[in-house]
Amino acid sequence: MGVRPGAARGDGGAAIVRDAAISVLARVDRDEAFADIVLDRALRNVRFTDSRDRGLLTELVMGTLRRRGTIDFALLPFLSRPLEQTDAYVRNALRVGAYQLFYTRVPDRAALNETVAAVKAARGGGAGGFVNAVLRGIVRAGKVPALPPEGDPRRLPAEGSAPRDLIDAFATSLGEEETRAYLAACLEKPPFAVRANPFRVVPEALRGRFVDEGRDPAPCRFAPDGFVLGKPAPVFSDASFLEGAYLVMDEGAQLIAPLLRPGPGERILDACAAPGGKTTHLSALAGGKAEILATDVSALRLRMLREVVTRTGAPGIRTALHDLSRAPLTPSSGLFDKVLVDAPCTGMGVIRRNPDAKWRFRPDGPRRMARVQAAILRNAWAAVREGGLLLYCTCSPFTGRTRRSSRHSSRSARRRPWRPLPKDGRAPPMRGRGTDFCACTPTGTAPTPSSPRSCANLKTGTCYYRTRGGKPHGVLHRAIAPFGGLRPAGRRGPGGGEGGGRPAPRRRDGRPLRSEHYHRPGGRGGDPESVHRPPRCPPDDHGARAVRRRLREGGGRHPHRPRRGDPPPPARRRAHPRAREEGGCRP
Repeated sequence: MGVRPGAARGDGGAAIVRDAAISVLARVDRDEAFADIVLDRALRNVRFTDSRDRGLLTELVMGTLRRRGTIDFALLPFLSRPLEQTDAYVRNALRVGAYQLFYTRVPDRAALNETVAAVKAARGGGAGGFVNAVLRGIVRAGKVPALPPEGDPRRLPAEGSAPRDLIDAFATSLGEEETRAYLAACLEKPPFAVRANPFRVVPEALRGRFVDEGRDPAPCRFAPDGFVLGKPAPVFSDASFLEGAYLVMDEGAQLIAPLLRPGPGERILDACAAPGGKTTHLSALAGGKAEILATDVSALRLRMLREVVTRTGAPGIRTALHDLSRAPLTPSSGLFDKVLVDAPCTGMGVIRRNPDAKWRFRPDGPRRMARVQAAILRNAWAAVREGGLLLYCTCSPFTGRTRRSSRHSSRSARRRPWRPLPKDGRAPPMRGRGTDFCACTPTGTAPTPSSPRSCANLKTGTCYYRTRGGKPHGVLHRAIAPFGGLRPAGRRGPGGGEGGGRPAPRRRDGRPLRSEHYHRPGGRGGDPESVHRPPRCPPDDHGARAVRRRLREGGGRHPHRPRRGDPPPPARRRAHPRAREEGGCRP
């Protein structure tokens, strides 16, 4: 007879799993850390060699984060003080215990005993007794999470398990009805979708492997090379994954690269490319015959991207560390046929996959990320050649901010009317010598308007294209040569020469603060000896050493400035106006 998930086994392993889950949640709650990164570190612990322990740990962490709002409201009747005033470890221990009682098949005895044992080992008997009393009260109440009545403003935050600020932002962008449907979908466990890697195996052969291993594969609804596994296995111990036969990739993410229509011999820039799923997909769609430059701002994420490229065997991909929100790829201006900008955003379109993101949401987040996206788009725009294509996508449902980002990014372009993307989800053909601009959002995993194919058919979609006119200039940058190394670049003006960017400091007479002989002579091939050189020390710098010496001798102050507390100087007698004529002072 099998053992239920999380049941006590007598070896202390169940208490260790609870302690690890509570510790991960406490760090996510206290430090606003990313749950997937902290959980991955915990799963790599040698104590979790049993697949049951690894699965239970993942379920407790992700499930508690999805249902955190509902659990917090259900705990209120059993607490004498607000939940936020308790210790982070104890607070999340209550959440983990309540999640097991409300939403899992873990026996009540195991959920209580193992959770309390973990708290006693970490915080002592007093905290353990407090957690035990609260969880036993939930069992006596029937293990049904209480919800506010209909019409109560607390109803939707508790039922949808999301903060009020996030719900208000969703309602502004999607409407109240769509917000309810979206939050309900995000409470479900996301499907485990994978994409077949054609460089290693054909999709039919990969499906046969999954069937033989009992993974219950089903084809994706829209992605032709994707499968949804009903019974997934740990990928880090799967031979097919380690040899690069498939990549774990949501179906929404698999729909982005086909919109760009990469072809053989094209030069493609993948901005914000890490962790590399879309980059390798672009290479696969081009038959491995495209030249792809993948950039990212994080060196750690670029290392992850290189590992993915090595594992999948995707050819023609090179990486570069660069922040497109600060500077363009100036030596690469106008060299790329197609550019993919999977811009960083609030991530509210994938909260079913990353439920911790909704608890880090701030009301100013969409506006702040919109500014970052606009800067990235301006700099990526300069890399597109005449007649090229730029594809802009985000995983955020805040469509208004996305529209404003795309419009603001192309202010330097020629004003043309925006046209919606065709309903087949494909970018339109080129007209003239312009450049198409396509903005696609969102690309989440919930069954709502969250795929590029459906966003063109719904009123909340933001798929548009536009003809480009100009290129941005005047940015201080460090340039990255395409398919090469780093090399510094100076300030570029509208004409491509010196003088753009932030102006240099100058003196009152308008001359540079530093002497002119520190600067290179204007023009190419000029004779440095023929250039007039001013004195090494400008006139306003003479005597600086003497001034410092006088300050040291005078105790750090000018002699004509009295120190606070010094007696006032004696009053001077004023001379009579006729004293000079008479040769003396009159009383």
